[in-house]
Amino acid sequence: MFLAETTVPDVSVYTSENGGHSNEQLVEMALERLINVSDSAHPAIKEQANVFKNQIAHIMLKYITLARKEERATITHMLDKNGHSDLANIIRRL
Repeated sequence: MFLAETTVPDVSVYTSENGGHSNEQLVEMALERLINVSDSAHPAIKEQANVFKNQIAHIMLKYITLARKEERATITHMLDKNGHSDLANIIRRL
């Protein structure tokens, strides 16, 4: 007989209405996967870890926002280049 033990990882589900996830939601999802502060950690360690997590959140938010802006710029450039200035202007106004 063969006996195996398995564990199921925690699963988080994020939903959004009227569009995709916000930059803040993306940061939260990423931080959940990257940084975990144990409940049993020493209070000083917990505080330091949470300060670090908040600093990383600000950096991630800055670059996720920039990435989305740059992606829109690339899309509008390609649309203009291919004769679709009307669509490019709509995307610029988003």
